[in-house]
Amino acid sequence: MRVATVALLLVLSACAGSVKVNHPISRELITDSGNGGYAGVEMNTDSMDIPWSFLNAVSRYLQQELDRRALLNRDNSLYKITVQVTKVDVNTGASRELLGAFAGPDEVESVVRVVDTKTNRVVGESVVTTRLAGLGGRDDAAWTHAEEIADFLTVE
Repeated sequence: MRVATVALLLVLSACAGSVKVNHPISRELITDSGNGGYAGVEMNTDSMDIPWSFLNAVSRYLQQELDRRALLNRDNSLYKITVQVTKVDVNTGASRELLGAFAGPDEVESVVRVVDTKTNRVVGESVVTTRLAGLGGRDDAAWTHAEEIADFLTVE
C-alpha cells in the first residue's frame, strides 16, 4: 500500500504545474493612461538554443489571447509588450515518449517588459516562469506560457 501511495505522489508531483511572477508590473500605470491595451508584442531571445519556431508560436498565441481579451489596441495604445524568452526546457522525443511525466516537468521562462511607445522607456518588467505538467510538447508549452503572460498582463 505504501509503495502505491508513493508512486501516486510521484506521478502527481511530476504532473504539477505552476507559474511564478516576480516584480509585478504596475497595473495602475496602464489603466491610468486612458489608452488601455497594448500596441503589440515583440519577441526575442539571446539564446541560440531556443528555436525561432518556438518564439513565433508564443508570439502568435499571445497575440491571439490578448486579442480575445480585447487588450490589443494597435492604434491608440501608449504601451507595447516585449518578451525575451530566456529559458525553454521542454522534454520532447524519445525521453518524453518513453518516460512520460517521469521525464520531469517542462519549464519556460521569459522577461516581460511593458514599454512606452513614445519614449521607448520601460515602465514595467517582470519574470514569468511557467512550469508545465510534463505531458506535452513544445507547442503545448508555447500555448501555456502565452496564456500565463496574458493572464499577467490582463488589467482588471
